[in-house]
Amino acid sequence: MAETMKTKLKTLIPILFVLVATWMTYRLHGSPQTGIDDANIVFSYSENLAAGHGMIYDHNPERVEGFTSMLWTLLCALIFKLGLGERGVLMLSVSLLCVVQILFLHIVRRQAASRGRPSWPYACVYLLLIVSSPSYITWMTITLMDTCLWGFILACLTYVAIDPPRTSRGHILTILLIVLATLARPEAMILVPAMIGLVWLRAQSTDHPHTARLILGMMGAFIATLTALTIFRLCYFGFPFPSTFYAKVSPSLIYNLTKGKDYLLGFAFSGQIAGVCMLVVVVSAVLTIGSLLKRVLAGRHAAAIRRRPIEAHELSALMATVLLIVPALTGGDHFQMFRFYQPAYPIICLTLALLLNKAGVLRVEIPWSAFLARARQSPVRYVAALVIGTYWLFAWAHGTTWNSMRRNSPIAIEFAIVAESISQGEKLKTLFSELPQLPSVGVIISGAIARIYPGRIVDLMGLNNSFIAHFKGDRKGMKNHAAFEKEAFFLVEPDVLLASPPIPPKEKNRYSLWLKDIFSDRRFIKNWRYGVLLARSHPHREITWFFNDRFLQKLRETPEYEFHETMKWSGKWVETIVASGAQSR
Repeated sequence: MAETMKTKLKTLIPILFVLVATWMTYRLHGSPQTGIDDANIVFSYSENLAAGHGMIYDHNPERVEGFTSMLWTLLCALIFKLGLGERGVLMLSVSLLCVVQILFLHIVRRQAASRGRPSWPYACVYLLLIVSSPSYITWMTITLMDTCLWGFILACLTYVAIDPPRTSRGHILTILLIVLATLARPEAMILVPAMIGLVWLRAQSTDHPHTARLILGMMGAFIATLTALTIFRLCYFGFPFPSTFYAKVSPSLIYNLTKGKDYLLGFAFSGQIAGVCMLVVVVSAVLTIGSLLKRVLAGRHAAAIRRRPIEAHELSALMATVLLIVPALTGGDHFQMFRFYQPAYPIICLTLALLLNKAGVLRVEIPWSAFLARARQSPVRYVAALVIGTYWLFAWAHGTTWNSMRRNSPIAIEFAIVAESISQGEKLKTLFSELPQLPSVGVIISGAIARIYPGRIVDLMGLNNSFIAHFKGDRKGMKNHAAFEKEAFFLVEPDVLLASPPIPPKEKNRYSLWLKDIFSDRRFIKNWRYGVLLARSHPHREITWFFNDRFLQKLRETPEYEFHETMKWSGKWVETIVASGAQSR
């Protein structure tokens, strides 16, 4: 009975820590009601799929793969089909986060037990490192992105590499895991073969009874799933990769590597924990690779590897290193708090905990009860060490800490963007509700608005528009927002453009950056007008954006609408008088 209770506590305590951290994350980010805008892009596809419309964006008829994770889109579609909405997605995210911690704590305990040591010091180190990082908790939960699913799959792959399955049931589950991993992210094309190689190393070094069958099954599942997925993409979307790849990744390898290097170094210097852990992981991986090469050169492959088993911390270090390298190859990401590296963070923490266990740094020869008894005899020393260490961990050890987030959330702007996009969608929907055909709207931020506005939306960044995604360009500029090309814009030319010119004396604004100075292009100046469009019968129904002359000409035939130009081009954009009854934005 006591043993059962102890086992339950080992499971419940990390879950409690994660739930508290999730609640704190939710509160410190301003209690957002939905995920970030990129999550809403996925939800647009998922809602259409759940409603039987297929994988399409917004109300556009074209099939386009504007989401990065096929598996996450399918899961979200199921959640929406069941009527659970965003709350269901959040519940799934938090559940996956909890399972990851349980898996890794189980690895820590098993490795400690194999060395005859108490596991609680190393389990505490791992769990404290996890909950000390608000960046990790944030990207795994309230953003509602596929990061949580990818992190869960990577954790399961790491678990399989450290403890390869020996039963038929385990083999089947592993093959299923490979299938899910291949469907989860495009990075799986690199990471799954790397993980299969790690499983082979571990199996060879531990005399696994069915190594060949296991590896062949995993490789077969990977190749078959990747082939089937590629064929499906070619038949359904017309392209072998998601539009996000074509729109975000520059064809210049040098450019990608330069941006990726900055992204990697930015993560390394984002806090003391990240820097130290990355250093430990990379050094451990380099030493492991050196040891393997030395043994292979001295002997014959498998026989040489069996001379010393590949240890758990070496495998996790190799896996973590691969996860650090892959985002750098594609140029990283533009989001704050290093989204692409958060799925790797628990594997990095696991490596540190396993290394401490191997070295016996936190070796405690006395049982927990005796340790508590000693602590009672000298409470001041123990309490002081606990308070100082905990405060450092939660207030200084990371670039973004729980303490700093009380003053400023690094991604608060992402949630504000969603709220603004929903408001814009509602205004557009209401203003144009009486038109027989809704105008097309060109957008830069394309997620939340797509779920509100029922007309055609043109994603100018190319994520949800195949024409722009595949239009010739160098993809250099603001990260993940460099697919826009002027020539492509003038070919698709929407009716409304959700952008505004710089207000004097400024000559540039964020729209100028995203749209590559299109406001000074003579074709744009000739055919576009900026001002207030309102409905005469409802003066409060108005929007202030750019409007195509062609569209305004159609509206002039309708007495319902009135347009007032508020800024004109005269060598630069200058303000004009604002019509009575029209409100400035």
